[in-house]
Amino acid sequence: MQMHNPPHPGETLRDDVLPALGLSVTAVAEQLGVTRVTLSRVLHGQSAISPEMALRLERWLGVDYGGRASVWLGMQAAYDLWNAERSARAVLKKIKPVDLAALLPVGGHPVSSAALHDRGDAAPAESGTRSVHVQ
Repeated sequence: MQMHNPPHPGETLRDDVLPALGLSVTAVAEQLGVTRVTLSRVLHGQSAISPEMALRLERWLGVDYGGRASVWLGMQAAYDLWNAERSARAVLKKIKPVDLAALLPVGGHPVSSAALHDRGDAAPAESGTRSVHVQ
């Protein structure tokens, strides 16, 4: 669990990006190809940064200066997760974690190391390692 409240990515746009560029909300909305209302809702944390908006920001600002779409989406995910952790706190406390070690064969894991490696999340599975796939 994160210990701090991450800002909504729209706040970063509103407080850092737009002032640094000296551009109005109307001008930026026009350049992004969205309505002023749409951009304003993002800037004030009333709407999330969608994948499409993240791609627009990446294209508009350039990857060297404004960050990749994945960075904007990561900021949105951090903000959303922080809020979800707080709103679901009571429910989450009632969920008892499953004891996977007791349920799986020795060395088994519901997600194989090879599957994670294919996604780039982990090192490749060692030869002879057995994994269990959950569907």
